[in-house]
Parts: sequence; C-alpha cells; structure tokens
Amino acid sequence: MDADDFHSSENVSRMRRGESLDDAARAAWLNELRERIDRAYAQGETIVLACSALESSYRGRLGLPRPGAALVYLHVSPEVARARVAARAEHFMPATLVASQFEALEEPAEPAETIIVEADQPLRAITRAISQRLGLI
Repeated sequence: MDADDFHSSENVSRMRRGESLDDAARAAWLNELRERIDRAYAQGETIVLACSALESSYRGRLGLPRPGAALVYLHVSPEVARARVAARAEHFMPATLVASQFEALEEPAEPAETIIVEADQPLRAITRAISQRLGLI
C-alpha cells in the first residue's frame, strides 16, 4: 500500500499547491494508517506500507517498533529523491517539496530495529536487499 493514497483531499490539494504538511495536517492520515496496520496485525495479515513517516513521533504513532513489524529506511540523497519525485507522472507532490521532507526527516535512531537500504540504486537491487534482510530470499 502507498500511504499517499490515504491522504485527505485537503492534504492533496495543499501539496499540489506546493505547501508542506504540518503535524496537524498529518494527524488524521497517521491515525488511518495506524488503524490499517493494527487491523492487519490483529488478523495475522502481512502488509507492506510505503510511507514517509519522517519523524520519530510519526513512527511511534504508527506503532513502531513492534514485534512482527519491520521498519525499512530507504536512505537516499536529496538530489536523487528530487529527481525521482520529478519523474513521477500524475502524482500530487511536486519536487519542490522534497527539501521540506529532508528538513523534517529524523533518521531512525534504532539501527538494530531498522533495515537500512541505500536507495540510490536501481529498484531491483533495493527490493532484493530488503528481501534478503527480511529473510525472504
């Protein structure tokens, strides 16, 4: 699942206008994501959620860390992130917001509980590295 799909229309409109979201704007979004995670956890389902949980407090609101859940941190330079965002077709977030994402970023402080993958490599290499760290291959 892409967490971006769960943003309110108001949040999407703000980002389309190039306005970064503050904690208040992210609150309902994080709550909905937490509900989805909790529901999957309670039902024994496996989900993958791609989410820019930039701050430690956001990851806490998502219930991380928790047994049976893995946090994968895609470490990427602002330049690579900007280029990738600019290349996305039909996405609401403009590349001009990438700088604000990096300003808000709090890198995970729990390296033992975090899978860190260098994300400046091709997608196939990234997914392989994650799969290996999760013991899937």
